[in-house]
Amino acid sequence: MASLSINGTTLTVSGINGYHRYAFRVYYNTPTGASGSWRVPSSGTVSANGNTSWSTNITNYVDLSAPGTYSFYVNIWDETDRTNTNTNTVIY
Repeated sequence: MASLSINGTTLTVSGINGYHRYAFRVYYNTPTGASGSWRVPSSGTVSANGNTSWSTNITNYVDLSAPGTYSFYVNIWDETDRTNTNTNTVIY
């Protein structure tokens, strides 16, 4: 099962199959109670190209200037296996 971790401002999903095609949707909650998501790629899927992890920088999508706690999790669509799963939640 895939797991999510955060190091600095980089979210990393580990434990994916390196030879599958994926779409990732990152869900977040902000300190003000706002929530949202973004999809990578914006349409279609992307090949893992042999990689068993996927990363994204959260500052590309979320303004971290507000103090407080952000939470994130990732929904993973595995086009190859036709499965849809969620990772654990991480706190920033």
